[in-house]
Amino acid sequence: MVSEDLRASMTLLQERIAVIESKVTSAHTRLDKMESLVRDDFKEMKAELKAVTEKIQTVIDFMNRSKGWAAAGIFVISLIAWLIQKALTALFSPR
Repeated sequence: MVSEDLRASMTLLQERIAVIESKVTSAHTRLDKMESLVRDDFKEMKAELKAVTEKIQTVIDFMNRSKGWAAAGIFVISLIAWLIQKALTALFSPR
């Protein structure tokens, strides 16, 4: 009698353990799929970020070149203004 109850209890426990193991295996499979999806998403975001960074760097490089040209332009305009001022002073100054 006791051994039959013990056997029945053991069988019930084994069935419950099998159900729990099945749930754990299923959960691991779902987690592996989610991990794979997250990794793929991060790879895509990294590639997109790299592309945006390259475009931003292109704009920064253009702005740096523009600053150089602007500085050269200001220098040339200042030089021309100074020459015009000297020429006008020389033309209209009393002799």
